[in-house]
This record gives sequence, structure tokens and C-alpha cells, in this order.
Amino acid sequence: GAAGRSPRGDEIVAALKRAGWEPLGASASFPRDGRTADPLMEALGEAIQSPPPAAVARSFGDVVVADPAMRELHALVARFAASEISVLLLGETGTGKEVFAAQVHKLSARAAGPFCKLNCAAITETLLESELFGHEKGAFTGADRAQAGLLESAEGGTVFLDEVGELPLSLQAKLLRVL
Repeated sequence: GAAGRSPRGDEIVAALKRAGWEPLGASASFPRDGRTADPLMEALGEAIQSPPPAAVARSFGDVVVADPAMRELHALVARFAASEISVLLLGETGTGKEVFAAQVHKLSARAAGPFCKLNCAAITETLLESELFGHEKGAFTGADRAQAGLLESAEGGTVFLDEVGELPLSLQAKLLRVL
């Protein structure tokens, strides 16, 4: 096959063209093109000489989106990322809130900092405050050392609180005051 494509890949591309599609495709193989994900992905990118047409797909960071409604949503995420505002993502389980939070982080001025995640529904109420705000040595039974909370640990980065609605109201009020 051509450089960057396997003989089997050429057959697939030819079949797609016969069906009226204009596919962009490439393959990379281990170990010839790389031994880790980054070099393999770079080889794929080099093998595909042109990006997808804008009418079909658009790239948002490392996410490629084809659906027009999703392109609009990703463009909105990019606008949020360019600002310093706090962002609240709402949606049902499985709708991609964490994916969008990660995109906001990656496209923001805070991208060099940590992306810290906490599932508020997975931690007991008694540990949540300590997890978010930290504690000093001796603050409670078992606190044998001072520990920074998630909000302090994320300094210069982004905090993603999943299921924040599950936090007790008293803790939500404290969090709101911090924000």
C-alpha cells in the first residue's frame, strides 16, 4: 500500500470510495512507526495529508466533532475557556460533562496547572469537607498530619466537582463562598 497505509487499509479506502465516500484514513504500526501512543498518533497525522473538510468535521483541541449542534457546543466551551469565569455544567449522567470540563481546562490559561476531579457522591459526608478544604494535624481523630484540600491542590489549575448537587447544603454554601 501507499506510505502510511496498510494493504488492507487501501482495500477499505477503495471500497468506501466505490460507495461514494471520500474517506481520509491512515494506519500506523507498532514498532515501526512508534512504541507509544504519541509517536503512533503523529505518524497517523503525517499520513493524512489534509484535515477533514470544515463542513464535515472541526477540531476542538484534541476532539474532532462532526455534528453541527456539537460543533456549536464545543465552540461555546472554547469561549468559556478563554475567560476566567466559573463554569457550571448541567446534564444527565453520561452526557459528557467531564469531557467538556476537561476541554475547558485544556483550552484555558490554566492548562499547565492540574485538572483535579472529585465525585462528590462517592465520598461520605464526613470526609467531603476535609477533602475539599483540607485539614490541620489534630483537627479530628485520625488527622495525624496536615493535608491540603482539593481546592488548594488545584492552585493554578481546574477543579471538576462531579455530582456537586449531592453535597450537603451546608457544604454547598461554603463552596459557593469560596467560588
